[in-house]
Parts: sequence; C-alpha cells; structure tokens
Amino acid sequence: MGRRAALLALVTGALPAAAAPLAPADSAGAGGLVMVLDSSGSMADDDGAGRTRRESARGAVGAVADALPDGYPTGLRVYGADRTSGCADTRLVRPVEPLDRDAVKRAVDGVRPKGDTPIGLSLRKAAQDLHEPAGGAIGTRTILLISDGEDNCGTPEPYRVAEQLARAGVGLRIDTVGFQVKGAARAQLECVAAAGNGRYYDAPDAEALARQLQRAAQLTAEGYRF
Repeated sequence: MGRRAALLALVTGALPAAAAPLAPADSAGAGGLVMVLDSSGSMADDDGAGRTRRESARGAVGAVADALPDGYPTGLRVYGADRTSGCADTRLVRPVEPLDRDAVKRAVDGVRPKGDTPIGLSLRKAAQDLHEPAGGAIGTRTILLISDGEDNCGTPEPYRVAEQLARAGVGLRIDTVGFQVKGAARAQLECVAAAGNGRYYDAPDAEALARQLQRAAQLTAEGYRF
C-alpha cells in the first residue's frame, strides 16, 4: 500500500483484517503503545481450554506484535512477575521503541506469573514509559492494560490514576481488556477505561483475547502519522 492510499484508508476509517499488518509507520512521529500485562499468580490458572491464562496471553501479545505497523513504537510492561507478593512489583520488560516483533515475543515468553496485582502503580509507570510528543507532532499514546482480576494493592487507586493521567497527558488514552473477568474486577477495568478516555474490551476466552487485543492495538495505530 502506498503512502497516499494508506492515508486515504485512515481518513475513511478503513481497518485492515485482524491478522494482517498495517502499512509501515513513521517512527519519527508521535504516538506509541505500551501493553501492561497482568502476570500475577492467577495468570497461572487454567483458561478453560487446557492452557494457562499466561499461555493464552502470550499468544495474544504475539498476535498484536504481528498485526502492528512496522516501526510502530511499542513496549511491554508486566506486574506481579518478579515476587510472590509485593505492591511495587512492576517492570518494563520491553521499552517503547520502534517495533521489533521478535523482541516483544521474547520478552513476553520470559514472564512467569507469581505475585500481586498493582494496577494503579503500573498505570502510572506506563505513562512514564511513553514518549512525549515532539515538534508539534500529533498522535495517540496508548496504555493497553490486560488483566484477569482487580487491583489488590489499593494504593494508588487505579481509577484515580487513570483520571489524573487523562487530565495531564495530551493524546493519552487507557484501554483495558478483561480476560475472563466478572463482577468487581470487570467493573474496575471498565471504570479505568472510562476515566482514561479509552475503551473496555471483554475477553471471555483465549480467542476473544487475541481478537480484542488486536482490535484495540490497531485502532491506536490507525491514527499514526505516515
């Protein structure tokens, strides 16, 4: 697809097929994506299809990497992966840099679920992971949170963090994906997305998780400046 055709597709709202990569992106512009992946102990549970939730999430993140445009700034942060307990357990495993699909997949392959669910702190850190727009460039900076449960740390409170980030961050949005969640966990993720100027996506199974992650990531990338 040429640059003129790609731009026309964006203006008219056309989206590529879920499994097909978008056209190459200009890594010098604004915009970017950091995925925040739940790696707490519950991600070791069975997903109902004979795999762990972690294995399903790993495949879904890999599918996102395959579908994003070449060079699109993409990073990966995890929480609950380093200690069996602790509300400071959040780590950037892949910085927000021009997309390296293999590096993203290797990063998620090395994650093992262990600990707690510090969603609020992870959101705050994820906003710092994203680069500020430079030179007047316009683009969407997205935090894409993937979780199978609610924050169990309490401070900072995820909704309040999302609200503060949305007010302070130009072009910043927070999308959330609930993987096999219901009740209070789903309500919290919906509230975080609403406060963060984003959308909530429900994923009741592994197939839906991959589909919803691709959808959220591509809607972010379609506004990238060519």
